[in-house]
Amino acid sequence: MQLQEVFSLLAHPADLLAEVTLEQLLRLIVLSSPLKQDIIISQPPNHDPSIPPALLAPHHRLFLAKVCEIDLRFIDQCWVAV
Repeated sequence: MQLQEVFSLLAHPADLLAEVTLEQLLRLIVLSSPLKQDIIISQPPNHDPSIPPALLAPHHRLFLAKVCEIDLRFIDQCWVAV
């Protein structure tokens, strides 16, 4: 994915780019990488592990929102973008 695509995905909702910093997005990427197995395990059994899930489990959303200091209402869109 190109950086331009990431910013395009982050453009909606409109206030997302104003609220989430590049540092927070990088932290989300860095911290979600070690959680990969845990994230995959929480998916339905027929989920292809090579494809990132469209949505995170509630406990992953809460954890990443807290440690990345991203408002919980923006976590799903950030996840899709990265």
